[in-house]
Amino acid sequence: MKRRFWLIFILTGLGLCWVQCGRQDRMEIETALQEALNESIKRSGAIGVSAAVIFADGRMWTGAAGISHEGVPVTPEMLFDIGSIEKHFQAALALKLVEEGWFGLEDPLEKWLPAYPNIDGKITV
Repeated sequence: MKRRFWLIFILTGLGLCWVQCGRQDRMEIETALQEALNESIKRSGAIGVSAAVIFADGRMWTGAAGISHEGVPVTPEMLFDIGSIEKHFQAALALKLVEEGWFGLEDPLEKWLPAYPNIDGKITV
């Protein structure tokens, strides 16, 4: 399975040019950024990418390349999962809920969740 990538670019050096450059130069920068996204898909093996550049004057460029899933192109408006880092937030939230007495780490899953095929409900939180 190929991985999806979520990229945010903040390029303040380009921002200076964005403020000082004319419309044609800005279009060239936007074209170069989109070409970089397209190339990133080819080189990384990712299936889709979305990126944003915030320039020094506060203007923003957004772009996307590749697909979300079969037949659906990625757009700058799409939301992406935050990937493996999400586990850290879930763990912190779970520990906070344990601290507040909502449930215990030694509680079996079957106490809180319905039965699922091939999952032992005796596994603890």
